[in-house]
Amino acid sequence: MSMKTIAAAAVLAGLGAPLALAQEASPSRIGMGAAVAAALAEVPGGVLEAELERERGGLVYEIEIAGTETLHEVVVDAATGKVVSAETRAIEGMWRGWFASERFEAARGASGRLAQFIAAAEERGGGSAKELSLDEENGRLYYEFELLAPTGEVDVAVDLATGEVLLGDVD
Repeated sequence: MSMKTIAAAAVLAGLGAPLALAQEASPSRIGMGAAVAAALAEVPGGVLEAELERERGGLVYEIEIAGTETLHEVVVDAATGKVVSAETRAIEGMWRGWFASERFEAARGASGRLAQFIAAAEERGGGSAKELSLDEENGRLYYEFELLAPTGEVDVAVDLATGEVLLGDVD
């Protein structure tokens, strides 16, 4: 097998994973907005991360939520929208300072608008959200989204303060 053939096979194999997950982004799967709403109904707080994952042969959303003194991981079945599990742990060490500031309040305040942020990111990027994370750049908080689009993965960011939607990573 030639090096070109091996390289082409490696590229195609790498593209296969997002495409396989994108094919599963069907009407039979709930969207990230619905999954986050289910998680927040179970555990109120500020959403830090959410990710579509394959687990035990099915798809689930793993959602990290910060409470006042606790972190929660809520798992939502992507087929049914039901909460599968919720685990809680105390915020400790260096994380205590991060959550004790305006970041926590901003994330908690943005939870009510998160469904709008997800919809805006999906519209701008032309795909469905498979991952989101709270990030800070230059003193501004953003939700960064990774979308599955027909053309591959697309990165979109939404400013928590303004709701501005930016295509690409925020640096």
